[in-house]
Amino acid sequence: DEEGQPVAAHIPGLPEGAAITEGEVNIDLIPTHKLIWDFRIGDLRKLGWIIQCDRKSAEWVRDRYGEEAYKKLSGKFGGTRTDGETEFEVNILDSLNSVLYEGVGDKQRVVTPTMRSNDDVQLDADKMIDYYEYWHKPTKSNPTGTFGIMLADQIMEYTPYPIDSYPHGELPYIPANPISVQGSTMGGVVRISQARPIQREINRLNSQIDENCDVMGNAIIMVQRGAKVRHSTLDNGAGNLLEYDGKGEFRP
Repeated sequence: DEEGQPVAAHIPGLPEGAAITEGEVNIDLIPTHKLIWDFRIGDLRKLGWIIQCDRKSAEWVRDRYGEEAYKKLSGKFGGTRTDGETEFEVNILDSLNSVLYEGVGDKQRVVTPTMRSNDDVQLDADKMIDYYEYWHKPTKSNPTGTFGIMLADQIMEYTPYPIDSYPHGELPYIPANPISVQGSTMGGVVRISQARPIQREINRLNSQIDENCDVMGNAIIMVQRGAKVRHSTLDNGAGNLLEYDGKGEFRP
């Protein structure tokens, strides 16, 4: 329900923790960069909806929705395929890089140079299209729930939540933190996401070093001329060396 509690009313008398169905289970590992949800809600059980993003081939569209739907969507297929190691936001950025805008002399120019797609050498059946799968579990505000599929900007399916297939009434997603197998190129988490915690720690240390230098200020160190003092070993490069000849009064 909306309070994040399991909806068990669909199977009266079902003991808590009992199996809903028996048989083989097919589990797909969906990287988080292919999911859209309300990130302000930290508990999956309290989420009312979720959207799964992916790319499907033209052949997949033809097999599932038929020739007529395939022809209507023919102008929506692109040659670029979203790779499993590609961040969802990076793919969006690549799309924005191709945006044209009005420049000097009413001429259009590209914001960021991009490589031309090789659509001319790619089979039509292998071209890809944006795929969005929308799940909204039954709640007080939406008693029947919703299941929808959209290809590019065209809605292909929009039905109530498939309660017969998912009698638990929950979103069919389970949070997991898979560990990448050493030596395997196909990890459970995209590599950019794996590097982010490390990069954040490096950024924090760099910021701390800069802050410490600002607090300490620039040191002034008196050294004898010709002493061959290494500047970096004394003050990490933040100070100033004042040389003198070693006779009489100090002379900068």
